[in-house]
Amino acid sequence: MQKKFGKRALAALGLGLGVALAVAGCGGAAGSQNAEPYTGTLDMSLPLGEGSHQHVGVKAFGDKLEELTDGRIKVKYHYNNALGGEREVVEGMSIDSIDMGISSTGPIGGFAPEFFLFDLPYLIDSPEHAYAVLDSEIGEDLAKSLEEAANVKILAWMENGFRHETNSVRPINTPEDLNGIKHRTQESEVQVDTWTALGANATPMAWPEVYTALQQGVMESQENPLPTIYDVKFYEVQDYLNMTQHVYSPAPMMMSKKLFDSFPP
Repeated sequence: MQKKFGKRALAALGLGLGVALAVAGCGGAAGSQNAEPYTGTLDMSLPLGEGSHQHVGVKAFGDKLEELTDGRIKVKYHYNNALGGEREVVEGMSIDSIDMGISSTGPIGGFAPEFFLFDLPYLIDSPEHAYAVLDSEIGEDLAKSLEEAANVKILAWMENGFRHETNSVRPINTPEDLNGIKHRTQESEVQVDTWTALGANATPMAWPEVYTALQQGVMESQENPLPTIYDVKFYEVQDYLNMTQHVYSPAPMMMSKKLFDSFPP
């Protein structure tokens, strides 16, 4: 007997990703309950590479999805923003040219300004604090704001982690140590304003360009969670890691809302 799989199950699968990957039942293909079950491959964009913490998380999702649909629905992973930078990936899901993707919240603020709250320094002070916020009505309201503004559905709040500053100039012991350092930010006006206020020469730059910019000295500084710094091998082009832990960065796993709505209840 063929299992069916619908959007309630898809959302439940996403929401349970970090806990137990529990799924509340199965649904069918787009259309009526008597339609042929959906069969296909979902393309998913990842900012980081194969074997990264992001890949481990979404692969657990993809494996469970394939299991629950008897292999009818698979997920194909596109690493290192091969489908475009984070902003371009969100735009792609918005117009239904990209099925699924992960992004930092910085670029998402350009679509739904409410997401800029994650760029405010020292607003969140621990992982437990972050999880309490994201699992509350605040997280629900944030997801709804993106859905309404960009036609993109958040299935789960995955994790980037707390961000730390690295640079090739000097250790950072006080804010004054940032003076004049060429610092790369995400495409977030709040990040640019914050680092400029701290004295850095802050410039937004898309993620796929960052490593080369640091390598060539176009940029001297960047900020990311430790797993990202390790995965991208920033230690090859940066001399100093400063454990600033200044902002918490979620990594929402998203889907084109048009695609999501094509599944039955």
